[in-house]
Amino acid sequence: MNRWGRELAVKISELVVRDKEELGRIVQARNEFAKIDAGFGYDVFGAEYESALLAYCLMRFFYDWYFRVDSYGHENVPPSGPLILAANHSGIVPLDGAMIAIDLFRKFDPPRIVRAVIEKLFTKFPYSKDLMSRVGQVIGLKRNFNELLKSEQGVLVFPEGARGMGKPFSRRYRLTRFNVGHVELSISNKAPIVPVAVIGGEEQAPILFNWKRIGKLIDINAFPITLTWPWLGPIGLWPLPTKYYIYYGKPFRFWEEDPEALSKSEVIRDMADRVQASVQEMLDKGVEIRPSIFFRN
Repeated sequence: MNRWGRELAVKISELVVRDKEELGRIVQARNEFAKIDAGFGYDVFGAEYESALLAYCLMRFFYDWYFRVDSYGHENVPPSGPLILAANHSGIVPLDGAMIAIDLFRKFDPPRIVRAVIEKLFTKFPYSKDLMSRVGQVIGLKRNFNELLKSEQGVLVFPEGARGMGKPFSRRYRLTRFNVGHVELSISNKAPIVPVAVIGGEEQAPILFNWKRIGKLIDINAFPITLTWPWLGPIGLWPLPTKYYIYYGKPFRFWEEDPEALSKSEVIRDMADRVQASVQEMLDKGVEIRPSIFFRN
């Protein structure tokens, strides 16, 4: 983004964000980005502060007015240091991850900034890789994940992988088995894992079935079919205005339980299953007590 673009991004943020406390967090975020700037306004993964700022201004509309996010359990999220947030994933368009990022940015002072590791399938669509990189997302390679933790950043991961995005509506809020990579990286970097449950994403785009044959033809792991996608083209990806609830569970510090766990595959598998069970428990309770899919009361 050139100098004119950067000035425009700042002007837009000043027009959109009027709350002084929120503006203060934006300034703090700018200072934090300066610490990881690798030169020319980008970090080593291609993130650019002004692009992330514009994305924030857009996503706060969804957070405040469209999904009307309510969140609980922030006391379980460490305010600094390396961190892994392990969440369920749904909704085709990854707005659930954006809502988690906005929520933690809003609820902490200084803001808790998290970077999401995303599926490699996003590299297969025109401009999507550059766009995701500019706003702070990172392709989900192990070395990228590890680098973020070593620089003491917060990382959002969806351990179900692409399988979580392709679940039919009949299996809503039923987790597929978690991958174990986030547990291994948690132990090697001494980064707490905070389980996160997001409720509302399954209904924002109810999936009828996963057309795997089409997915294989275009070399992606999932090709979900909904009532509107792909029949209405890009418009069919627009989500329904469901009510979002986000729950943060108690953190796991597995390196304290077993310092030698990395050499024990069955122990690592059990630890990943425990993280999954925590997320599933929060999902079950959250779905049970929510008053409505679309309304608060």
